[in-house]
Amino acid sequence: MSTETKISAAAQAAATAAKENGYDVEFVLIAGKEYVYRPIVRSEWRKLMKERNELMAALEEDKLAQAEALESEYEKILSLCLLYSSVPMANIPAGAVQTLGDAILSLSGFGGLDMTPIKL
Repeated sequence: MSTETKISAAAQAAATAAKENGYDVEFVLIAGKEYVYRPIVRSEWRKLMKERNELMAALEEDKLAQAEALESEYEKILSLCLLYSSVPMANIPAGAVQTLGDAILSLSGFGGLDMTPIKL
């Protein structure tokens, strides 16, 4: 984020409240729209995975329904972890949903190590 980026008072308030509750918080501009998000915590992830596994079992061999269920996971992640959006959830561009979901998962430790391992 450039030093010239202005964060709205509403976005800053959402970030401050989450930080006061102990969350790491990130701000991003996507296509000129503001988003503030936090990581998904282990208990939320476990619940999300349990729901997905139960749904996949119930859908059995219906591959189309399974694909649609998997696609909706990004919306579920955003419903948990998106703290502020300058546009209503229904109006967030499709690509931004995917980008935000990936950013949330990255902040949550998915997708690689964010550290320098020490060889022992």
